[in-house]
Amino acid sequence: MVRNNFTFGISKNFFWFLIFFFSIFLYSIFPITAQTVTEIPKVGDKAPFFEYGKFSSKNLLGKKNLIMVFYRGHFWGHCQKQLVELQQHFSKLNNEDSKLIAISTDGNDEKKQTVSELGVKFLIVSDLQRNIIRSFGVLHPEEGISRPAVFIIDKKGLVRYRKIGIDYTDRPTVKLLVQILALL
Repeated sequence: MVRNNFTFGISKNFFWFLIFFFSIFLYSIFPITAQTVTEIPKVGDKAPFFEYGKFSSKNLLGKKNLIMVFYRGHFWGHCQKQLVELQQHFSKLNNEDSKLIAISTDGNDEKKQTVSELGVKFLIVSDLQRNIIRSFGVLHPEEGISRPAVFIIDKKGLVRYRKIGIDYTDRPTVKLLVQILALL
């Protein structure tokens, strides 16, 4: 009798059981849900709400506009450049009328490194589970990180501006963001 080396000497039923069990295990770690592929909110749409620690976007309703900057990670030069530029214009973007936050999949160590190296004073959100990134539809399907994107949400919770980069270099200028905020 010729032995089938593919199943490593175990019965075919047990082999398929292992395949099934491993598939269930992988699904539990990386679930495929409707949330995985979310439509990007359009200008005029109600923005998805989210919470991060003590911060809740719902708390800004009626009080402040929200500028949300999604970036790929602290290790990307274009992201660092963008965060530094945002910090240089911090008072124009984060004031009594507006709140500036930046979101990536970086962990807490990378977040701390970004804050200390770049001197960032605005809120940096570590979205390890990618829940916020998914809810805004900017998760890069192959890389598993955020695509560069900016959303401006007004005091009513409506998207008033959105820019989703076609590549890692495509980002709006701070001057444009300031001009849009002046119109709200």
